[in-house]
Amino acid sequence: MPWYNNEIDDARKKRRKAERKWRKSRRAEDLVMFKRLKNYVTHLINKARRDFYTEFVNENSSNLFRAANKLLALKE
Repeated sequence: MPWYNNEIDDARKKRRKAERKWRKSRRAEDLVMFKRLKNYVTHLINKARRDFYTEFVNENSSNLFRAANKLLALKE
């Protein structure tokens, strides 16, 4: 995943830690924190993917077939 970065990785670790805490305690506050982190990770992933593919298309707009082959890892 070329759009994956350290910020996403760190956020996923925090989300997983919050999930474990909630599953152990079953407290409403822990569930709220887990859901907040879950939504934040989803936001980060969507933003990173959107930014990557927008930039990729802009850089390769002269030949979109070659760009599609790059994404699909096909030989040119």
